[in-house]
Amino acid sequence: LISSFKKITIDLSQWTLPISGGYDSRGIACLLKEAGKDITRLNAITWGLQASLQNIDSDGYIGGIISKALGMQHKFWPTNDTSESIEKIFERFLRCGEGRIDHIGGYTDGMAIWKNIFHSGKYGILRGDESFGGSLSNTYFSSRLKNEYRFCSDFSNLENFEQQYGFEKQLMPEQFEAMPDKETPAVFRDRLNQEFEIPFTLSPLSDIKFAFTEILNPLLTKEIIKKSRTIPDKLRNDRKLYINTINALSPKIPFASKKSVALREDILLTPDAIKVLAAEISAPYMKELFPVAFLSKVLDKLQAPSSSKKKGLVYKIKYLLINSLPIRIKETLRKNMPKPAVDAGMLAFRVYITGKMYKIFTEDARQLEAAMKD
Repeated sequence: LISSFKKITIDLSQWTLPISGGYDSRGIACLLKEAGKDITRLNAITWGLQASLQNIDSDGYIGGIISKALGMQHKFWPTNDTSESIEKIFERFLRCGEGRIDHIGGYTDGMAIWKNIFHSGKYGILRGDESFGGSLSNTYFSSRLKNEYRFCSDFSNLENFEQQYGFEKQLMPEQFEAMPDKETPAVFRDRLNQEFEIPFTLSPLSDIKFAFTEILNPLLTKEIIKKSRTIPDKLRNDRKLYINTINALSPKIPFASKKSVALREDILLTPDAIKVLAAEISAPYMKELFPVAFLSKVLDKLQAPSSSKKKGLVYKIKYLLINSLPIRIKETLRKNMPKPAVDAGMLAFRVYITGKMYKIFTEDARQLEAAMKD
């Protein structure tokens, strides 16, 4: 890590570090400092709901504390301080990210943060994407789920979608399949992280920002990745070796345990969001993309969602269980418990993304064809 960070020669005064209060962004700051870089010239930012600044466990609060402890300038950007309509927020999110991801939570300000970064004259941001391991997994199935690699069959309200609506069967590409004779569940988990999660989940989050700024991922250098692949399972499980390393370098300030941004589910089930999603899903062209019966089900669930209060309680109970039970018990429970359901707002938003991007790409193709004729 130190060897790789010593080779970073950028002018830190021209770069910004989004610091969340977790291990990755804090790790970047600590490693730069340990490598002899003057991080007092690096600008740090955090964003989220304004109320998160009152929660001492949130990354909004802790991001500012750790930045000051390390001598960096810090600014907090509220994501709920916007006059933009939810329709405009959705539209801009899709045009910047090309519909590759549905993580709308950090962009509810209509890209104001990134617009301000662009106008600040800073060259780019440092992102904390990394591949040092993942939470402990004893099965290949849970290793897949830990990388957000999910099929419709993993959800109770979509498991029979092929028979019900005539969709094609979902298949895993051969290169992503587990190889029990060659790799442990931990190796499979971390291979999926590098071959699936980074290019298909983390990369789209960078795409959104590329409309405004450049991005450097200092924890994803070839030197670091190659070395991480030599670390034994027991030191990659729960990122043990990396976390111990950062703990040794970091000021003794707690790490964040709460997110500062709004949950996607909460955003997508507001009355304004439901109105926008329902209007688009009801549009005639959607019937060219999805079976009518499926669209009707999505609309019905969207307009009569389950109680958010009840869902919030269930989420808290699940969170406590996940963080307190031994791995073997969790794996057993996962096998015997009912499958989770896709949230009504999330499912509607994904249908909405599909339709909107279809329209955008169709119009792009039409304009390109017209330009070529001219």
